[in-house]
Amino acid sequence: FGGGVGETFGGDCGALAGAMLVIGHLHGRRLPGEDWKLAAQLGAAVREGFVKTHETAHCAALRERFGEAQQMAECRKLVTSVSRELVALLDQAAASAC
Repeated sequence: FGGGVGETFGGDCGALAGAMLVIGHLHGRRLPGEDWKLAAQLGAAVREGFVKTHETAHCAALRERFGEAQQMAECRKLVTSVSRELVALLDQAAASAC
């Protein structure tokens, strides 16, 4: 999801979009009408944590802050941190379900 989504640089960071796909795949509805509360809670937690840490989730704002020379390196760090946070949240959700 480089550059937000498809290099549009608009909207949320692509790392967040990827995290939402993982959450939806693992905990989203399989059939219409099924409960999706856990998926919504996990998605909100990931996004809220991201915004708390980075003060924004907007791709263009993040890239501007990073500067041209550091954009790719900083985006890689974002992907890593979002992935780690997501794994921790998914582990917590699994432990709570047991």
